[in-house]
Amino acid sequence: MATVAVPGDEARWIIRGKAETVRSLKVTAKAPPEPDEEEWVNLCAEVSPEKWPSLDEGLRVSGVVIGATATKMQRVNTWAEEFHSTHPAPADEHEDDVLFASEDDFESLKERLEQENRQWAGLAAVDPLKAPQSGGELDPWRIYAELKGLVGKRNRWDEVFGHVAMLFKKGRAWEPLGFASFGHYCEERLGMAERTVAQRVALELNLNRMPLLRQALREKRISYEKARVIARHAEGEEVQGWVEKGEAMTCVDLRRAMQDKREGQMCARGTFSVCMPVSVAEVVKATFRAARAAAKRWLSAGDCLVALAEHFVETWSARRARPRIRRARRPRSESRPCAA
Repeated sequence: MATVAVPGDEARWIIRGKAETVRSLKVTAKAPPEPDEEEWVNLCAEVSPEKWPSLDEGLRVSGVVIGATATKMQRVNTWAEEFHSTHPAPADEHEDDVLFASEDDFESLKERLEQENRQWAGLAAVDPLKAPQSGGELDPWRIYAELKGLVGKRNRWDEVFGHVAMLFKKGRAWEPLGFASFGHYCEERLGMAERTVAQRVALELNLNRMPLLRQALREKRISYEKARVIARHAEGEEVQGWVEKGEAMTCVDLRRAMQDKREGQMCARGTFSVCMPVSVAEVVKATFRAARAAAKRWLSAGDCLVALAEHFVETWSARRARPRIRRARRPRSESRPCAA
């Protein structure tokens, strides 16, 4: 609602929000998805060893252009936008060899289930939780103790929530409750994006096969986010080593270190991989069609990426090599005032 509500109109949207579902609100408001709620996909492409230097140089140059802290996804997106700006893409989407899942097919089913269940109006309403009242005294030690207790409950809730969400998803419990999908349930009943809940479920599954990681998380040696990073990339005996490294590293440094490790493994296998939101993936898909049209032949996903990277490097190298027009300096004798 925040994307469509304007000053003076907030009350109407709040009232509608209490009576309608998330799906119906999205249809009414026609608001774009939030970045955190957008579905992400993984693009994997086989690249021959002799073409890897082109990709590495493309990543390096794009980092110079848009900033050294830019992610791999942002750099690939820059390749696509640069290529697409000079090469139009044909409208035939059947040429794509990169497919993405869409949830549009669920919309009609969601609407029908909402009508059958009358938007779940009969479900029990939960009374709002009242905040605990204090005696009015500003005792910093009491406030500190209360905050510490609340943080402890919050940390325990993360683990419990992940376990329950895992059981709920495995048992497909949303079906007898009358929801179209797991994501439909997350949005309407939990008020959370499906991707957020799925991350908790994935971490719980990884913790089940990585007891050392669960123990480190319970002992607060690493944070919840660090546990997610380690669980995503580490395997077997590597877990203990990464936990020890994670204790002395920031979350950003740990993520970069593990991404570098994963990149090295993917490069050794000849596979280029990058995760991106669907909005970026659609740009990449269109650019692949443009690359194939420019080559007038079929190109694999790996060949398309190489073409994008080489075009980006060539374009920006030419721009940087352009001569700069400088104002001519006057002779030193003309610039100094004459002595009296």
